[in-house]
Amino acid sequence: MQGRSTRGGLVGPVLLIGAGLVFLGQTLGWVESGIWLGLLRMWPLILIAAGIDLLIPRRSWIGTLLSLLLIVAVFAGGFWLSGVRLDRARTGATDSVSVPLGTATRAEVTFRPAVAALELAALSGRQSVVEGTVPRTGYGEVTVESGLSGATARVDLTTSGTYILPAMGPRDDTWRFGLTAAVPLDLEVSGGVLLVEADLTGLSLTGLDVEMGVGRVMLILPAEGSFSGQVSGGIGEIEIVVPAGVGVRIQVDAALAGVTTPSGQMFGPGDHEYTSPNYASAKARVDLRIEQAIGAIVIRNR
Repeated sequence: MQGRSTRGGLVGPVLLIGAGLVFLGQTLGWVESGIWLGLLRMWPLILIAAGIDLLIPRRSWIGTLLSLLLIVAVFAGGFWLSGVRLDRARTGATDSVSVPLGTATRAEVTFRPAVAALELAALSGRQSVVEGTVPRTGYGEVTVESGLSGATARVDLTTSGTYILPAMGPRDDTWRFGLTAAVPLDLEVSGGVLLVEADLTGLSLTGLDVEMGVGRVMLILPAEGSFSGQVSGGIGEIEIVVPAGVGVRIQVDAALAGVTTPSGQMFGPGDHEYTSPNYASAKARVDLRIEQAIGAIVIRNR
């Protein structure tokens, strides 16, 4: 009698189980969020592992075991050879970044790190568009491009090169930046693996665009002014904190992500919209579109 083929592949279940264990560890406080920072360069290995899974027949437990061992070997070997490495000689030193505002009457700031833990807040003065620090090692080469286009100051911070995994033990590898509160600002943040905590309370935002592959984004919305924007993610958590008096209308597209609203309303998969009770009468209004594939979306009042 001919053996029956094992249905389904191994790569998908292994990834889902692994991601679930990491999220569970984070929820229980056993795993720090920074674990995601080392995984970005490994995503092409998923394609290789999927090819192995399709190539080797699994008509018996031997074939299944062989496929599983090869998939694990591919991830382990790729991790070793990919250029991602441990650095046990870090000093914790940082490089400072400061771009003057000059005569600009509005600003556009873009952060494009492949991998980053990023903290953002409003600057108290009006001298700079952005001021902050970047860890000297760990994120590859940081490039800052800035210029004045008419009355608009544009700043673009990007990274390139090899990401270095953090060594064991406590370490602070966070980018910390202040943004101008003196002029209207368009803000864009995009990256593969992001851990973003942004207190936008004092900013005069005119646009917001945040995009991540894996990670967590926490945004405290501005307390004044009106704007529209979008936040999107692949796997992780998106948290939107709404200050008192701010009206919000949030369209949510959640594939396998749970959604919690201030009223306790829960959304399932698909397109939904949450509108705060004071949206029509509020002086400060925010329109957001949130897209999340897997994880959680939390909307709460401050």
